[in-house]
Amino acid sequence: MFKVVNMEQSFKPPLIKKNWAIFELLLEKGADPNVQGGQYGTVLQAASFTWNQAICELLLKKGADPDVQGGKYGTALQAASYTGNQAIVELLLEKGADPNIQGEILTLKLIEFTLKVHIPRW
Repeated sequence: MFKVVNMEQSFKPPLIKKNWAIFELLLEKGADPNVQGGQYGTVLQAASFTWNQAICELLLKKGADPDVQGGKYGTALQAASYTGNQAIVELLLEKGADPNIQGEILTLKLIEFTLKVHIPRW
């Protein structure tokens, strides 16, 4: 299995450039989709924060855990919620993300976002 030691060096350049082929190659060669490090904690959290739904779907398909905590936004679900991306929030929830994981201020943002989506007058 290919071990990614530094998430920032391995996954960040293809994420920024939206180079899906590089992501697929890294994951096909056994890169761990749950490797942690950097500002976003995990590559799934980074993709969730930057609205890269295709990368989120690929990472989840390859075994990324949506509940891994770390980085600035806590979890991928909290990162997607923070940016207001309903499609990625729904994707992560469908794939089993736990909406009850405690994060600092972002838990409140997740609740606020959920209320706005489901209660229009909020």
